[in-house]
Amino acid sequence: MKKSLFALMTLAFCLTACTPAESTIPEPDTTPATAEAAMTEEPAETQTGTFQVAGELRDVSDTTLQENTLYDVQYGDSPEDTTFVAVDFQTGQLTPICQLEDWGESFMGWLVKGEVFYYLIYDKEGNAILHSRVLTDGSETEWRLAVGKEYPAFVDDQYLYFVQTDYTGYNAMMKRVNLTTGELEDLPLPALTASFQDVEGSQFLITRVLTPMPVNASPQGDNDQYEALMQNAEIEYSWWDSATGTVDKVLQEPYYGEKDAQGNWVTRIYLGKAEGKLYFYRASIAQTGMQGSRVERCNLDGSQVETVFSLPEGAGAPSGLKKEGQLHWLLQPTSSGLTVYVVATGETLVVGSPAGMGGFCPDRCLPGNQLLLSQKDGSYRVVTETDYLAGVFTGTTIPAL
Repeated sequence: MKKSLFALMTLAFCLTACTPAESTIPEPDTTPATAEAAMTEEPAETQTGTFQVAGELRDVSDTTLQENTLYDVQYGDSPEDTTFVAVDFQTGQLTPICQLEDWGESFMGWLVKGEVFYYLIYDKEGNAILHSRVLTDGSETEWRLAVGKEYPAFVDDQYLYFVQTDYTGYNAMMKRVNLTTGELEDLPLPALTASFQDVEGSQFLITRVLTPMPVNASPQGDNDQYEALMQNAEIEYSWWDSATGTVDKVLQEPYYGEKDAQGNWVTRIYLGKAEGKLYFYRASIAQTGMQGSRVERCNLDGSQVETVFSLPEGAGAPSGLKKEGQLHWLLQPTSSGLTVYVVATGETLVVGSPAGMGGFCPDRCLPGNQLLLSQKDGSYRVVTETDYLAGVFTGTTIPAL
């Protein structure tokens, strides 16, 4: 029996009640910091170089849906029984593309650019083996890329971008491979870059760690020194234009978050963007769990912060469902179903879990206001958004291979 990747990824999310989310930044030690140097923010001009992106940047996951066709994986019990497929939602047909053949050390994913299908496998040496297959004639090319621990995050009209996060702000990396020639290049980053959150047009949404002095310790090494520095550090969300080196600040706050009236740290988790707004999960980290859980949003420049959804007490960060690259719904599992927060309208709706249905969480938004529901047996079910919110899940079924 083959199973689609979406079914495997969402099964646990749909069938279990949510637990409080953990902050993406470790909770701090309460030992008073010893570093007293003034905060020195590195200017954007400290970037060592610039580069041009080719057209519009996109998240890699957004490339697997091309109009009415989804490119997915039907997993078997072995690589030889694992097949990449094209799922045509207009005809209801599922067409094999190629077999995976080898899982390698780890299987990292796939993307589609025009008529070319790409998939990535990592070997034991940390090399990414990038396979490209022309969909029209089946011709294949293979490149071995020395990308280490970096993972594929973004893509433009010519390049695939690999990134590596580092919350000390000194070891983040970015590389890109030319999807025509296979040429790999290291890319310069703004000083103190920590992570890569999103893209918009030709810009990257990054975080930077601003510390009173260089971070020469790590959470895994000299923990006391690291904690002392981080208690005086700040984290900055910024838009970075790689063509000019400009870094425009969106918001800046203490590294471990602001504190609420009770002295609890307030965590921030980026959820996505929609209609010129950035969305964040916010909650106080108390000894009893998450308190004051909510979703906030602001303009792309950080102005006009407002709370758009109040979440149940103790709720962790909701999962995002995107539509054409924009945040469409936020999803929060419950013991009896799913809470849907509609980003465009601010509505909060509850969808009950249907009896006897293995997968009812939406995996994808499809054209025509439709949703894709992946089933445990590898089949796909397509329903309209209206029917889904009304608790009607019949729709159209596309069988597995």
